[in-house]
Amino acid sequence: MLTRDGVGAESYYQLYVRNANGSITLLRIEANSLVKIFEDKDLRDGGYWVTTKSACDTVSLGRYWVVCRSSIVSQEFEVLVGSVYNALKAH
Repeated sequence: MLTRDGVGAESYYQLYVRNANGSITLLRIEANSLVKIFEDKDLRDGGYWVTTKSACDTVSLGRYWVVCRSSIVSQEFEVLVGSVYNALKAH
């Protein structure tokens, strides 16, 4: 299940992740332009979470002159149809 909630100006996606040992963890991810959610009608028992990060150049000579930090470029969620819920906020 994937939900969206917010406090003030910040919004978050909350999702349940099944760990390798079978336990479930609740995660909160900031809802921003890097997050993409796709509902897939062909999924049967779960979904996928793909995080794409930028990488620093470790080969070229220019790497010595550039400060580089890895950062998240995108986060894509492929989820079961009907598993996305929006929580309503009162203003």
